[in-house]
Amino acid sequence: MFLPMESHPLPEYQCREIFIELIVKHFLQPHLQPHHHMPPVINRWLDISNLKAFDWYSPYRDRIDHWKERIGSFDGHLDVY
Repeated sequence: MFLPMESHPLPEYQCREIFIELIVKHFLQPHLQPHHHMPPVINRWLDISNLKAFDWYSPYRDRIDHWKERIGSFDGHLDVY
């Protein structure tokens, strides 16, 4: 998952979450349920984002933890939080 790298978080009513998936040469955009589970943020985001962007992570932390509980661990090469 990717988050903005250089801005303060927006109010929740202004945020929009999208998911795009490539399946056999076709892009799909499924409709997401409110408060859906979310995959972890890549480690590199924390390394390259400036301090004001770190607050983007907090609102999604519980949903990321739920993803990890349901899905389990990723391959080690993805390097995720």
